[in-house]
Amino acid sequence: MVLLELTKWVHASLGVVCLLSGVAALIMPKRPRGHPWAGRIFGVSLGLLYLFILPNMIATRNVFLLAIGWLAVFAAFEGIQSLRRSLGRAEPRPGALDYLVNGITVVFCLGLGGFGALALRGGSFLGVVCLAFAVLGLLLVRAVRGRWREPPAPQVWLVAHIGMMCGAFSAALTAVLAVQFSGRLGGMEWVLWVAPSVAMQIVAQKQMKARGLTS
Repeated sequence: MVLLELTKWVHASLGVVCLLSGVAALIMPKRPRGHPWAGRIFGVSLGLLYLFILPNMIATRNVFLLAIGWLAVFAAFEGIQSLRRSLGRAEPRPGALDYLVNGITVVFCLGLGGFGALALRGGSFLGVVCLAFAVLGLLLVRAVRGRWREPPAPQVWLVAHIGMMCGAFSAALTAVLAVQFSGRLGGMEWVLWVAPSVAMQIVAQKQMKARGLTS
C-alpha cells in the first residue's frame, strides 16, 4: 500500500512535468535547444510517468488507462525515432527495440479492443471509446510498418514525427483527464476522452502546413 501511494505522488509530479514540457514543445519555435529540449523532457517524463503508475494500474485493473498510457509512450517513441531517421541519425530499417515496442502495442490494442467490446455489451459508452482507440492504435502500427517496408524521404519522416508527437501528447492528456474526471461528468465524459485527439489533430495539421509539409 505504501508503494502504491508513493507511486501516485511521483506520478502526479511527473504528470505536471510531462504536460508542461509537452505544451512548451508545441508552442516553442522549431529551433535548436528550446524545442528539442522540451521534446526530450516530454518523452523522458512520459516514459517515467507510465513506469511509476504501472503498478497502480495493474493493481486496480484499469485496462483503459493501461492501454491509453502505453499508446502515448508508443507514439512518443515512434515520434522520436521518426525525427532521428529524418535527420539521418538512425537507420530507416527497424531494430530489435522497434519490433519490441511495436509488438507490445499490438497486444495492448487487441486487449483494449476486447475490453471495449465487453464494455459495449454491458451498455457502457466507454466501450466505444476503447474500440476507437484500439483501431487508431492498430492503424498507427500499420503506418509505422509501412514506413519500415518502404523507407520514405526525410520530409515524410518529419511528417510522421509531428503526427506521432502530437498523438503522444493527446493520449497523455486523455489519460490525465480520465483520471481527474472519470465518474464525475455522467454521459459527457466521452467529450473529455475524444476532444484531445481532435484538438491535437488540428494542431498537427497546422504545424505541418507552417513548415510546408502539406499543401
